[in-house]
Amino acid sequence: MFEPKQGLLTFRAIIELRESWDNTSYKKCQLETIESCGTDAEIAEFNTGLSKNYTD
Repeated sequence: MFEPKQGLLTFRAIIELRESWDNTSYKKCQLETIESCGTDAEIAEFNTGLSKNYTD
């Protein structure tokens, strides 16, 4: 039988997984845009990387 405590633990695990995924995606985009650091293309490449990570 499903208990509320189990649901809360599952919800926390999902939130923690999402935060971890967001952090990983952000760091991956930082690494992928290192060559354009300090240029106008940096922001565009970074945003493209974030979008790509959410659609993969």
